[in-house]
Amino acid sequence: MSDSWKAAQGKVIPAIKASIETDIGGDTTKEIEYQTNYTHPQFKHLLLPIWINSYSYKGKTYHYFVNGQSGKVVGAAPKSPLKITLLAIAILVLIILI
Repeated sequence: MSDSWKAAQGKVIPAIKASIETDIGGDTTKEIEYQTNYTHPQFKHLLLPIWINSYSYKGKTYHYFVNGQSGKVVGAAPKSPLKITLLAIAILVLIILI
């Protein structure tokens, strides 16, 4: 929450300054002093871009989730026992040869 609050302030504070400068008008503004105060900020909802997906493979359903902000993917994928066994054998052969 604190990281999100800091990120929000980083976007809101420049917007506040721009709004003040627009309201004052003129070609240029110098030494504008302003102060922002936040009294009892509350966080009730968090909206994130997230995609929830599922697919079926050989009669079993697999779910995965994609965080639209970071791109992190979480979920399970089907595993092939044959490919896992072949990989283990290949690793053992390499270890033996070295």
